Amino acid sequence: MESAALPTDDDQEFLTGRQRASGSWRKGALASALALGLGAACFAGGRMSLQSAPVSGSVTDVVTEVETFVAKSSGCASLTEDCFGNRCCKSSGYQCFETGAKTAKCALTKPPGSSGSVLSPSFSTKASWNNGDSMYCYTVVSVERGPALPDNPKEVAILTHQKSQGLGVFGCDASSVFSDKPIDFGGSSTVVQPTADWKNFMRKDKPGRYLNTPLFMGVWKQIKAENKYPSFAWTVKADVPTVFLPALLKSRLGDYPETPTGTYIDTCNKVLMGYFGNLEVTSKTGMKRFLEQFESYYVNGGKCWKWDTEECKKKWQYGAWGEDLFMQFCMDDAEVAKKDDFTLTNTGTCPGMRPKSDKKNTDFVPDCTNQGVYKFAAVHPLRNVSAWSACYDAFSART
Repeated sequence: MESAALPTDDDQEFLTGRQRASGSWRKGALASALALGLGAACFAGGRMSLQSAPVSGSVTDVVTEVETFVAKSSGCASLTEDCFGNRCCKSSGYQCFETGAKTAKCALTKPPGSSGSVLSPSFSTKASWNNGDSMYCYTVVSVERGPALPDNPKEVAILTHQKSQGLGVFGCDASSVFSDKPIDFGGSSTVVQPTADWKNFMRKDKPGRYLNTPLFMGVWKQIKAENKYPSFAWTVKADVPTVFLPALLKSRLGDYPETPTGTYIDTCNKVLMGYFGNLEVTSKTGMKRFLEQFESYYVNGGKCWKWDTEECKKKWQYGAWGEDLFMQFCMDDAEVAKKDDFTLTNTGTCPGMRPKSDKKNTDFVPDCTNQGVYKFAAVHPLRNVSAWSACYDAFSART
């Protein structure tokens, strides 16, 4: 995760409360589902029941409905702008509340003077269906993290523990481990070939560490070549320091809709781009569209990942793009639909998740023993094996 401390667009004070932005993700009937070309169907009561070839862990009777998704941030209003014309807000978790006949304001909850009516752009509505709960999971170990960091013993130790206990990504339906150098953790890993840009660009927030996007280009090429992911409804990337409960995530995947252009889940609230790398959840179709376009995007529309021109720095103020930010920009460009779920992962790298007193503490680690953490499916970051193991024991107890 390299976009760890991105502020909101006006860097306003973060609130301490946490919310699941879209609630139960209310759905409406699909009026023109036959035009989607999704197969033979029988329309009844405003719902479209379709037969679909099953994937592992999927259902065979697919109900297609209209779903409202989150608009991508480009073209939306900042927190200081009227959002009546845009009908959407740049910062994750914010909604556009109507405040007058032709005025509206971005807010987390209904602002004073608002009727409570939430505006949304018409293009954010798409057909959707439940695609099952099967998961292909992967993790990436960057062994050589910087000029003065030639190895990564703590993450390898955590991964060794996870493998020996069948935890983390090893608890998914299928899993892969990728790295930049060979590692010994009691299992098999694939050493990938980064692009030639590897080690040439550094992180803005941690100048002694290499930017991981060139490494992940090699990872994504390998995922595309192996072609395991299409056998599963969802692709999940979990960082090694993430305490992640696959069974709990699986139980929630039925809430997440698939669409003709795919779906990804925004998990960090109150920031400009909330697809944070500690736990990345993307539908099968969304992953397919990303893998079809990421290589051309790297050198064309997404070339600003390097943050090496004034134009690029004007477009994005917060430094070169880590893999998660690159992937989100690319998926937005590919029209992959976005959904918010701010109860998926509790990460200290997300400013909107931190207590107000720790808003600017980039080393913040959530408390794994607080029962309030039980609404999440993951906690991050636990950066050594003893801390990871202790957190897992407390977090998985679910008392």
